[in-house]
Order: sequence, then structure tokens, then C-alpha cells
Amino acid sequence: MATEGGTFSGTDRSSLGFKVEIDGLDNLRKATELVQKAVDKQVKKALYVAAQRVATEAKKSIQQGGKSGKTYDMRPAVDGEEPTAWFTINGRSVGFVKRSKAHTASAPGEAPASDTGNLTNSIQVDSSVKKENNELIATVSASAKYAKMLEFGTHKIAPRPFMFTALEKSKPFILERIAKAVNDGIGQGSQNTDGAGI
Repeated sequence: MATEGGTFSGTDRSSLGFKVEIDGLDNLRKATELVQKAVDKQVKKALYVAAQRVATEAKKSIQQGGKSGKTYDMRPAVDGEEPTAWFTINGRSVGFVKRSKAHTASAPGEAPASDTGNLTNSIQVDSSVKKENNELIATVSASAKYAKMLEFGTHKIAPRPFMFTALEKSKPFILERIAKAVNDGIGQGSQNTDGAGI
């Protein structure tokens, strides 16, 4: 640290002006940037792993656990199947066939019950963690066209959440991973500051 001598200024000699220069601020700035880059790198990895955990929990909630909703022994017929029964749904006639195994749907508030596997298979983690406005963002999504209706409900269907509950269940894991990532990043960044003259 370098200082220059004080000088009196003003006419009443009641004020003192002085200048202080701190050597090494550029090195400190560089070292801080190195630590920040190391922390970002580690937190990105941790967020990706955390997003994978949320996706896994969401899939498990759909595939596992007893559901307590209504049980169905019929399903809509698909192309090429000969319907054994016809029902009018929203003003149109829909053909149904008997299921090989009865399906028990989820009750309101429960995660959806897996039927075809489409919802479960649509749950994906974005392959990259993005940085927007100094925030790191990991994305887990469900692309099935009815995923949003199940998660949040509609005016006719009560919610059957699976993503939010998976996030809530994963919070302790996520917080632990991020704390470890920050500490690891600080440690790695600090080791890299040796070349910055700190």
C-alpha cells in the first residue's frame, strides 16, 4: 500500500486532503474473476445433476405408489382396433375396447397414474444450464400435451402435481449439491489465483 503525504487545503486550514493508492487491486480483481468462473462452473454442474434428480423424482411419482382414483376397464380404441363399446364424449362418438388390465387413475392431489408411459417419457432435462441476468437456470420439462393440465388442473380437472412435488422432495439434495459446488468452486478458484499475484 502506498500513501502520499497530507496537505492542508482551504483558507481556514481546518481540512486535510490526502491520497491513498492500494497496490494490487488489479490482481485482486483478476483473482475474484477466477473464483467467480470456478464457482459458476461447479454450480452449473450441480444444477444439471439437481435437474436430473427432479426429473427422476417426477417419473417415480407417476410410475410408483398406489393411486386411489377411479378404476377403468375400458380404453379408447386406436387405429385398427374394433371397438366393443361406443360412448358419446363432448358430442362425438368414441369407440372403446376392453383393457387387458384394469387401470386405476390418480385422485386429485396425487401424481398422475401411468397408463401409456407417454407422460413419463416426455419428462426431460435440458442438456445445458443457461445463464440469464446473472442467474443460472436448469430446466426440467414435460412435453406431453396434457402435462400442464395434470400439473395445474383445469376448470374441470383438479390438479395432479408431479413436477412441483418432485422439486419440493428434491430441495434438500439440491441445496446440499449447490453448497458443495460453491465451496468446491471457491477452493478451485483460489488455487488458480496464485498466478494472479495474490
